[in-house]
Amino acid sequence: EKFKFILVTPQGFGNSWNGGGCCNPAAAYDIADVAFVSELIDEVTKDYCINPDRVFATGISNGGFISNRLACELSDRIAAIAPVASANYTFSCAPSRPVPIIAFNGTEDVLVPYAAGVATIEDWAYRNACSAETETYYQEGDVTCIEYQGCSEGADVVYCTIDGGGHNWPGAVDIFELDPVTFWWAGYTTQDIDASRAIWKFFADHSMEGEGDDD
Repeated sequence: EKFKFILVTPQGFGNSWNGGGCCNPAAAYDIADVAFVSELIDEVTKDYCINPDRVFATGISNGGFISNRLACELSDRIAAIAPVASANYTFSCAPSRPVPIIAFNGTEDVLVPYAAGVATIEDWAYRNACSAETETYYQEGDVTCIEYQGCSEGADVVYCTIDGGGHNWPGAVDIFELDPVTFWWAGYTTQDIDASRAIWKFFADHSMEGEGDDD
């Protein structure tokens, strides 16, 4: 309500999304999730007044995998993405335009290797024709975000590393601390960045038509 955007939270087949190389059962059954999201955008457009140049995708874990795939295969409709605790497992990634991305990975994630996140962001920097030079985008406590320079068409690439971070959403409730036995896989959740606010700020600054404004 504060920033006047619409949040859509669809449910994937069997609580999963077909991110290409992950995740089941959606991947095993080759569910057409890219087509589903495209149709979903059509349906939302019918019911609400949205700016087609400002449609974004974000998610954690499998939600991050499908966000990457949408950027690869639906870049004509997805303005920017923000995968969290994930990587790009799309079999073939050939976006029709450079896609801005801000991503978050913890160095101690036991489900998605940190190295996979690094490889993913380097691939996006290459696709977006960024230079190898980076600058500090954000630095606080155990969080360091870098921004690649000189990216094509304003398609910025930002990568946030959480030193010691696990498989979780930065700035959220630390569920591992609440119940270490049940949520052993979650690991440490940093409070040194609010990923939700950082993602919205990034999205607001990146539309299909260039830098964002208040529309």
